[in-house]
Amino acid sequence: MRQPAIARLEAGDHEPSVAMLARLAKKLGLALRLDLTPDSVELVSA
Repeated sequence: MRQPAIARLEAGDHEPSVAMLARLAKKLGLALRLDLTPDSVELVSA
């Protein structure tokens, strides 16, 4: 990954793709873990 791409990520000027995050994590020796959870949970009575 080139320095301008890193600068855009650091500045928040660019939203990275999951693929880009995976490549970055691999280069940094990290594991990428995504956790998707709802903002709230609505209980429904049956």
